[in-house]
Amino acid sequence: CFNFCHSNTVYGTCMMEEERQEDVSSDDTFTIEELRPEDVDTVTTIFVENMDEQKSGTPEEAHAGFDEYVAGCLKEDMADPYKSYMHAERSTFLVAKQNGVIAGYVACHPCKIGDPDFYAKAEEMFAAGTLPVQRDNIAELRRMHVRHSFRGRRLGERLLRVLLQWMQRHNYTGVHLSSLREMVVAGRMYRKHGFTLLYEEPLPGITIQHLFRPLP
Repeated sequence: CFNFCHSNTVYGTCMMEEERQEDVSSDDTFTIEELRPEDVDTVTTIFVENMDEQKSGTPEEAHAGFDEYVAGCLKEDMADPYKSYMHAERSTFLVAKQNGVIAGYVACHPCKIGDPDFYAKAEEMFAAGTLPVQRDNIAELRRMHVRHSFRGRRLGERLLRVLLQWMQRHNYTGVHLSSLREMVVAGRMYRKHGFTLLYEEPLPGITIQHLFRPLP
């Protein structure tokens, strides 16, 4: 997902920005479609804005890692998300719009691409019986972002449901994601949709949680 570096240690993870307040209502006026080339600039702007907001809510000791993460993403998959996702095998980037305005998005890569560090661990976990799915059948859920002005409408849940359906159609049998333990609302949403904790990675000021759920 991304390389979050500290003290010469590289952690592969994916920061997920979801609603910080409780969802209060659903909204059926959103359309969800695949990313288009003309959407890329707005998608990148939302990513940077959300990461700045998330950084501001963490201890100062975590800020250097956030800055490295954003800079790395803007050189890697977020440099051209259309090419990174829409031209990659078994990958997608879904965008939610309301009246043509991008409200949020979520993406998927094969785990091997999305989180190479977890992919390396997954083979041993499968052999030990702690992971029920072989690693090449695991999808990596990435880039869950909802624009601030569109939060509180259960848009994150809707994006998640649509992406899980997409993963099933593309023959994935499990999905991995990583988030922050401090993002309580996002964590609650993922658990509501069947994700369970595999393990945690402590970093200065934050804790990364690795979550997994099988797909039918």
